[in-house]
Parts: sequence; C-alpha cells; structure tokens
Amino acid sequence: MQRPLHHARTLVAACAAALSLVACNGSTGSILGGATNNGYIRVLMGSPDLQPVDIAIDNNVIKSSAAYGNLTTYHSASTGSHTIYLYTPGSDTGAGLYSFTMSVNAGSDVTVVVTGEKSPAPGGGPIVAETFVEQPYNTPATGGALDFHNASPFSAAALGLNQANVQFGYSINASPANNPLGTPQPVGGATNPQGLPGSATNTPITLYAVNNATVTTTPGQISPSCSNNQIPCTTPNLSLYLVDGPAASLSPTSPPPGISPTAKAAFFGAFDANGLLTQ
Repeated sequence: MQRPLHHARTLVAACAAALSLVACNGSTGSILGGATNNGYIRVLMGSPDLQPVDIAIDNNVIKSSAAYGNLTTYHSASTGSHTIYLYTPGSDTGAGLYSFTMSVNAGSDVTVVVTGEKSPAPGGGPIVAETFVEQPYNTPATGGALDFHNASPFSAAALGLNQANVQFGYSINASPANNPLGTPQPVGGATNPQGLPGSATNTPITLYAVNNATVTTTPGQISPSCSNNQIPCTTPNLSLYLVDGPAASLSPTSPPPGISPTAKAAFFGAFDANGLLTQ
C-alpha cells in the first residue's frame, strides 16, 4: 500500500548537523484522481547546480521551469516503465538534458528525486535519480508522523565524512538531547513512517540528519504556517528528502531563501496525508 500527497504545502524543513545541514523550501500541489490500475509519480529537483528545467513524464510536461527544491504534484501513470525527461525550458522534445527510466506498479505512489551535480565538488557525483516507493502513514493518536528519504550522495562520500548511512531524528526545543527515528539509511534508502511521541507534538521541534556520532542541531522552521515550529501543522504527516546542498557543486545555482551556500546537504519535503492516491 502506498501513501498519497494530499495538498502538499510549502515546507521549510529543519536542520543543521555535523553535515552542515540547513533548512530549505518545498513546493505546493494537490492530488489527481485516477483508475485503480494506475500508479502515481512526483518529481523533486534535488540537484543544487541544475538551472531550472521543464520536467516531463514520457511526452507530457508536468512542471515548467522547476528549480532546486521544487516538488511536483503526483501525476497518474499507467503500470509499467516510464521515462522522466529534464528539458531546457521551452525545448520539450527529444532526448533532453537528462533522462531516467523507472517503473510504477498499480496503486503505488513513487517519488523520483533528481540529485547529484553537473559540476561536482570533490566527493560529489554525477546527476542521478533516486526512486522511492512511498509507504502509507498510519498516524498515531499522538497526532504526528514523519518519514525520511536519503537522496544525498555527497553526504555519504564527501571528504572527511566517509560513512554511507545517515541517521535521522529530532530534538525538542533545540535541546542537545537527540532522538533517532528509524534505522540509519544509505543513499536510496528511506525509513518507514515514524510516529512521534506525545512529547514531540505541539512542541517546538528540530529535525536532523547525521552520519557520525556528534550531532549539533540548530532550530529550523518546518513550515511558515507551523506555529512555533510544531507538528502537527497543516496536516500531521511530514515527508522529508535529504538532498545534496550547494557545497556539493563547484558551480551551484542561487539557493532558495534560507539555505546556506556552504550547506553540504539539505531537506526538502511536503505534508502528506494518510491513505492511497488511487481511486
């Protein structure tokens, strides 16, 4: 069973850690209904040095001029193989700048994260796509849940880091006491949806990602509409994607507001709802 995006909202998700993580923007969208034999695909632009691109699934442009941090809505796709194309804006035919082939199953929600760099810094890597088949939320009675997706090859390979797995978690009120959520994940891995305990809901919260034993958190804003950086927010379920930051590239684009040019990795995300997208 898979989870849909119901009215994804602008997100500024959370954190700073030993990887110099910082907060960054998400995007907006809404669901599309479809037949039960379809799946659904959305695309996140997670490469810090690609100029804005048009995104197409097969021959259909689903987002024009998508910049670093933009997350598309979910789009219905028939079961089987599909190709994601990235085009120079307005030039939406042919092989495009990059293309990635992936498959979708009936009733599945898939997030394709474009990551890596056109001009990688030492330790960085080429433009690639990480594909995540989303799992459904079952929001606990405490009122909040989240999951984490590791799509940051630079965080695993950058000089001085040299560890493949990233541990995700949270702290409360910017406390140095950190609470891991789920197991450490390699690039391309994701935690299952994690329910937050009552102590972490309706309370200022900081989210982090780290791949060594020393974690330093810095308060970040989950969403402009989240009072005092609290979950639940507009909806109780938060999907977060860790991607390469501007420091992973020798020639990064101008980062979105709130993201440091020296960040090695950053979170993008959206608030998602329970249930399935298929109808």
